[in-house]
Amino acid sequence: PIRKDKFFAKYNFNPKDGTLLYVCSSPAIYGDESIFINKLAQDTGKQIIVQLHPDKPKSIDLNETDKIKFSITDSYSNYIYCDEVWGINTSAFLEAQLMGKNIRIVKFPGLDTHDSVHFKSFAPLWEEKQTIKEWLGVQDKLPSELVAEYINVLYL
Repeated sequence: PIRKDKFFAKYNFNPKDGTLLYVCSSPAIYGDESIFINKLAQDTGKQIIVQLHPDKPKSIDLNETDKIKFSITDSYSNYIYCDEVWGINTSAFLEAQLMGKNIRIVKFPGLDTHDSVHFKSFAPLWEEKQTIKEWLGVQDKLPSELVAEYINVLYL
């Protein structure tokens, strides 16, 4: 990760103002998430870093402002320095939870994500109120190693 002062300078953000990370879902989950991102910025007054999905960088209709900035790289620093992680349905939630971040799930009318593999896989964690490390039974592995192992179990 980059140093904290360099991270906030990169976005021209004040570290004291509170920063949220919004992690975009794949286009298959939801198309343009800009309506919610704008509302989140308006309602919270917080600075927001929008971590674009690798398959979505061109399909979001949102302009950067003094409070909303885009990020395609350096997700590790985003997780470290942002206060909370918001999104609809993405494997980035797993990475954020491994980093100890609070997850805020966005719900839209007509969008039911509770049948998705991400929600089904997290259900035991949320029901038993375990930490993600307790749930996964891991020791001192790097988050990237844990994510790779867990995704392999889910999808292979």
